Amino acid sequence: MNISVCMIGKNEEKVVGQCLEAIAKYDLEIIYTDTGSTDRTKEIVIGYTQKIYDFVWCDDFSAARNFCASKATNDWVLCIDCDEVLQPLDIKELDRWLRNAGGCVGAICQKNLVPASENQGEYCLNCLQARLYNRKQYKYKYRIHEQLVPIGEGCEPTALEAPIEVLHKGYVAAGSEMFEAKRKRNIILLEKALKEQADSEDIAFFYYQLGQSYNGFDNAKAMECFEESVKRTGLVNKGYLISLVTDYGYLLVENGMLEKALYLVWPYKELLSNYSDYNYLVAVIFVKLGGYENAREFLVKAMG
Repeated sequence: MNISVCMIGKNEEKVVGQCLEAIAKYDLEIIYTDTGSTDRTKEIVIGYTQKIYDFVWCDDFSAARNFCASKATNDWVLCIDCDEVLQPLDIKELDRWLRNAGGCVGAICQKNLVPASENQGEYCLNCLQARLYNRKQYKYKYRIHEQLVPIGEGCEPTALEAPIEVLHKGYVAAGSEMFEAKRKRNIILLEKALKEQADSEDIAFFYYQLGQSYNGFDNAKAMECFEESVKRTGLVNKGYLISLVTDYGYLLVENGMLEKALYLVWPYKELLSNYSDYNYLVAVIFVKLGGYENAREFLVKAMG
């Protein structure tokens, strides 16, 4: 298969073996870029690929990912993190997706295992992330929460749901303290970015990411950030749009704000019509509002 899996990592000896074991089941080139490991990470990686490169860390995730992609043999690149496990692939379906992708990027499903707390057990949060792309057409941008953008003067990428799923175990592997520390670090960096980029078109993206950091911990703040992102993003299918709309929509549903949830999702009925997550959310909203015929319509789309 003409896909290169590109990975960056540092001190990932606890998780990288399981990650690579899942990838090695398929005919996928593996490119690994190390950003300064001092443990056995590279010793483990060399058991799965000889294509290992060093990158001097410069506080820039995009720079590291773009460097890694530059070492790939194939133009189609799939980014997977060391603490993620690739779930079983339907190769024929993935081949079909690649043939029809055109200039789109692939949004893969990331299932996030979250550490147990005092009040609840371990649970899973799902999100779609643009991770499959043609390196001749797109590259990564932003130091943190990197996103795919066109190379040169190209248009914003259209993200299509790709038949790829990964299970993210990093938060559980690291433990609840590390998870909380990472969340707080991200909030500090994102709030700083909001001040620095106050007049930039990128501010909608930073509000989205800040909402993600608050989601599940301070839902009122998360909804406030998502609302600001929606206002600034508009009806443009940026790579994060499907996650923004669905995450914000479910928060509104959970808080009993059904009419506002419907008001949020309805303008996207054409733009996001190909996303099963979007259609299922709309169906849920209609069921709770008693609009069963409308719910059936969107449920059929979600299943099809």
